[in-house]
Amino acid sequence: MPRLRLLVSYAEMNRGHFGKTYQASNWVFVGETGHEAEIILNGKLTHRRTINSIVTTLSSGMRHK
Repeated sequence: MPRLRLLVSYAEMNRGHFGKTYQASNWVFVGETGHEAEIILNGKLTHRRTINSIVTTLSSGMRHK
């Protein structure tokens, strides 16, 4: 892609991913994005989208009276 000028990638630093592969390829680190609240579910760090998926799945199985 000869006209490609910018590519953004995210690494989950709270899970020990620091983008080392990108750094080794001479990518430029420009900072961190905002941090999300950590959610612990059953003793395990769980992403909010996973929580949303679980709640949606459980809710779809419920019948309203």
